[in-house]
Amino acid sequence: MKTKKGLIASLYLLIFIVVMISSTSLQYAEPKSESEILCLRWYPSHPAETFQDVRTGFLWSLSYLGAQLPQGSFDNAVHRTDSVHWVVDFSKLGFSEEGLGALKELIAQLKQSEEYKVKKAIDMSRFLVLALHSPWHYYKITGVFPNYKSFEQHYKLEAGNIFGITNSSVGKTHRLLRMGADTTRINQVAFSVSEGKGNLFQQNFKPSEHEVFDIMKNGQLRFAVYDHRGQLASAASSEYSLAGKPSKCMWCHEIVIQTLYSENTEVPGTLSNAQFENLVHKLQEKLYHYRAGLSSEIDFEKKQDHTFAELLYIGFMEPSRYRISQEMDHQQRLLNKVMSLPTHTHEEFPKFGTLYERKAIDKILPYTTLKVPDQIREGGGFEPNYLKRK
Repeated sequence: MKTKKGLIASLYLLIFIVVMISSTSLQYAEPKSESEILCLRWYPSHPAETFQDVRTGFLWSLSYLGAQLPQGSFDNAVHRTDSVHWVVDFSKLGFSEEGLGALKELIAQLKQSEEYKVKKAIDMSRFLVLALHSPWHYYKITGVFPNYKSFEQHYKLEAGNIFGITNSSVGKTHRLLRMGADTTRINQVAFSVSEGKGNLFQQNFKPSEHEVFDIMKNGQLRFAVYDHRGQLASAASSEYSLAGKPSKCMWCHEIVIQTLYSENTEVPGTLSNAQFENLVHKLQEKLYHYRAGLSSEIDFEKKQDHTFAELLYIGFMEPSRYRISQEMDHQQRLLNKVMSLPTHTHEEFPKFGTLYERKAIDKILPYTTLKVPDQIREGGGFEPNYLKRK
């Protein structure tokens, strides 16, 4: 009798375990909305690339897009089905309602691509390039101000400090920098640099475009470029500036409010060089303390971690033969076509060896997919806009 009771108890325990496992699976199998779920495939660019490197780069990329990324959100939102496939629930990463809505639009477009239908996933870096490094998508996901006037009015630029830049490593002309009037609150810190024709010393400077940034709730800088009409532009005009696209701003600023790089001749009636440098240092210190108080997956103390985000788009836009072979399912017929393509080495990372251009590789892939921008940091060429315009 005792044995029978033991068997019954064991049976109940087994049933309980099965129910719990099924319940856990059910929670994952029925997410909040399939429109917020995307399966990504990680293609390593070289054999030494690790999951931890890619995890860090992926999180930093999402952070640049405005995700709050509370601690534990990666494990809560990302399910690894095998060594290269990640199923991501973007609703669990701390995006704003507006940002998540824009991502859902992009996810819907990606799921309609032949790549997604054939591979049952999208290249992780293709997704990141389309979300973060395509300005029209980046603007909508991060919720930048729709025009310069609204940015200017929100931060009361007319009442803030002004600084004249007469010698810049970025601007080809004089530049006029304005700061938000309220520098006591981190969410009101904002900068605008205007470029155009004329001379600050002769007081005939006329702005033609504006490059701006403010600070998102997650502590990351948010960039935008506005043209001569005050409307959003995909990149700064090469006539006035070397600033390029918002992606180039991220690459240059990294995680800091930049101080002066070049010797600057002061403009009467504006902040002196010393006053400007002192104010920037104070604001950077304020931003440092703000970030330290966040409970986030991003560790701002590890100041070079942003490089892992850059490597994800560099490895995609300038792929190695190692990566290409995986994308082409190791089909020798296709790889033979790659052999005839022009090659180069990367200026920042020559250790990556022989590289190719994404535009050429996409033409050979055994499936069609969503086209990415021609360039990551510079303006010019094709810029995708797969989202509904505001």
